[in-house]
Amino acid sequence: MAANDGVLFSSLIGAIAKDIGIPEAAASPDGIFRLEVEGTPLSIMQRGESILLYTSLGSLPTDEVSANAIRNVLLGANVLFQETRGATFGIVPEDGAIVLCWQTPMQGLGDADFIKMTEAFFILVEDWMKRLDEVISQPEQMKTAVATMTNPSWTSV
Repeated sequence: MAANDGVLFSSLIGAIAKDIGIPEAAASPDGIFRLEVEGTPLSIMQRGESILLYTSLGSLPTDEVSANAIRNVLLGANVLFQETRGATFGIVPEDGAIVLCWQTPMQGLGDADFIKMTEAFFILVEDWMKRLDEVISQPEQMKTAVATMTNPSWTSV
């Protein structure tokens, strides 16, 4: 990690904080900047020469049919980043937290671009929260169909 990466990270955090009206902002001792906008939490951290934006979209449901339906929707969306606009999903094994993460190089990333990227990530998070709620609220028959489906676009050749 270059010495200037920490300065750039601090500058980007300062820009997003100013944009949302936080007078002073800094990463916590663990190096993560956490904020919440309209009830949506967001964590921002530096990893090497990249910056990561991530959030939890909730946890997998406890019933296996709903959990499998959610897993299939997430896996399908993750394929070649088709429905994630370059972000990726993960599930934390210990607690079933559904995490959405977006990574981008910091080099050449200006304040305005970072603010636009963060706004786009929030929109993506809101879209996925709604989409996951829709999957969970489907009738049991529909959830079972989604939970057992395979992606027809991926077939053996």
